[in-house]
Amino acid sequence: MSREHCADHCTTYSLSDPKNTEFKGECKHKHVVECERCESLEDVLKDVKDKINNIDIDEEQRKRIYFDYKQHEAAIKAWKAHLVRTVLQEEAKQAALDKLDDETCLIIVDWEMKFLPLKYRETMCEFFGKRGLSWHISAVVTKKDSRIEVECFVHVFNFCTQNNYAVASIFEHPFQTIKAEYQSISKAFVRSDNAGREKTFATRETAPMKAHIRRFVNENNDVTTAEEMKKALESHGGLRGCRVAVVEIDPSKDLDEANKIPDISLLYNFKFEDGGIRVWKAYNTGECKLLNYKNLQIQPQEIASLFVKQPFGPRQKECGVIGERVASQSEIFSCSESTCVLTFKSEREAQAHMDSGKHVKELESVSLYDTIRLRWAERVTGISSVAQ
Repeated sequence: MSREHCADHCTTYSLSDPKNTEFKGECKHKHVVECERCESLEDVLKDVKDKINNIDIDEEQRKRIYFDYKQHEAAIKAWKAHLVRTVLQEEAKQAALDKLDDETCLIIVDWEMKFLPLKYRETMCEFFGKRGLSWHISAVVTKKDSRIEVECFVHVFNFCTQNNYAVASIFEHPFQTIKAEYQSISKAFVRSDNAGREKTFATRETAPMKAHIRRFVNENNDVTTAEEMKKALESHGGLRGCRVAVVEIDPSKDLDEANKIPDISLLYNFKFEDGGIRVWKAYNTGECKLLNYKNLQIQPQEIASLFVKQPFGPRQKECGVIGERVASQSEIFSCSESTCVLTFKSEREAQAHMDSGKHVKELESVSLYDTIRLRWAERVTGISSVAQ
């Protein structure tokens, strides 16, 4: 993606900030290919705009329609930019997985959709107007003897405001647990998993958890509180590689919402160092910007506000294991990534690939026009003109 000859497909060109050299990457190739699919989107938007300008309606109605058009146009282009960014962030995840060793782990975190309380039998009045329970997933990925293992730490709340203060408070708990139980680990990559295009890592991990809770409810039990949810997840010996804690957060230590790094919403990659934080708007794009701690005009946030009502259960002997793909003629399970063409013989192998495997992407079809342009670009790349 970073060496694409189509400007819309080149992540370096698309995600560089032309107004800031610290976030601007340099392409070492020319963008000489115009993608038929990308151009067709621009043609459709232009045709819609022309229709609005030429339709026989009064000016007041035309202004209203044009306003809606601009809103939808911005949303479409924002989604297109999001898709490009997710491809690049997937490269960041793969780079982190490649760097895993005895001292390094990858922690993938995400808020799962609120869990709606379940009862074995409930009236119609009880079914409506439920208040969901917040739960947060921290999946710790480590490498042991060339195998990649996953252990999920689940924090369940009766009441919780899902903001940056809550996330910072949660982080401290698994970090302390990892430090105590994984003696050799001293460094960690942290990835927020809420920007994927398809099923996220946390969503795939919570699917068997929800099925386990449903099984518990079907045995004439109710799950209406965080404590009951922990009991359900630990029933029948629990799930392999899954540990649950019931916690509460003290909101009194939360600072003002304005106490934050300037333009923090535009930054996606961070590296914490002794003297400051190195930040990027896009992974591996540009030289980065160093934010010195002493120059940040913000008040340090005091954490240590997580009250553990029921701690994690004992560590299981076996964590979840991500195995290698085994080729077979009877492969029937496909990767959920829309452009990945790999298939697998079992659901477990497909899930393992989606968690840590590298996607193999191919276009469903390439037009003859695009094929000619690509071959021409391959031939002329690197040819410089000679003065006559």
